Amino acid sequence: MDFRLGTCPKGFLKVVWAARCRGFAAACVCVSLQVLLARTHAADPADKDGYRFNIGNMGERGPAAVVAVDQVVLPPKKGTLLKLSREPVPVVRGIAVRFEHVQAQALDELPAAVQALAKTARYQMQRVAFFAPGDPVPRLMAEEAVVRAPGEWLLKGVLLSDRPSETQCRLVWNKGEARLAFAKGKTLGLRDLLAARDAGN
Repeated sequence: MDFRLGTCPKGFLKVVWAARCRGFAAACVCVSLQVLLARTHAADPADKDGYRFNIGNMGERGPAAVVAVDQVVLPPKKGTLLKLSREPVPVVRGIAVRFEHVQAQALDELPAAVQALAKTARYQMQRVAFFAPGDPVPRLMAEEAVVRAPGEWLLKGVLLSDRPSETQCRLVWNKGEARLAFAKGKTLGLRDLLAARDAGN
């Protein structure tokens, strides 16, 4: 695993397109994706550091979190009529969720934003990082995040600030306080993990 706590690669917030297309076709893909994301989630496609958008509108307090996406890898299109195996899905990689206010319910908006980037309902989220308000390094990172249901994600390859790593855990916020659920019944409140520069909460 090359996604380590406290280590943000130099290109962590830069979009690197790995679509296997060239010339005019590549330009069309990029322009279409930028327009779609801008319409649906107020992203800034002109930002050289990657795609950014807000989630969790809290009125005068601003967004609950600002999300930056490092890389979208679109699978190559295969010119075959036979589908003998599952087709590869887009990979949205390097998702940095920077909380301004720790409101886990804002994460409900993230799958739709990722779908807009991937241009399909099926996708993979890799290298997901969660930052506390005002913190320059993430407190929680996962090599992969899978949306199992509204308000419930499965995190794989988990790194935690000042705590042992975990093979996987569940992030659940649809049953009251947002918590990380580990093996053997252990839990950890997300607000406790991301405490406590959010003086407004």
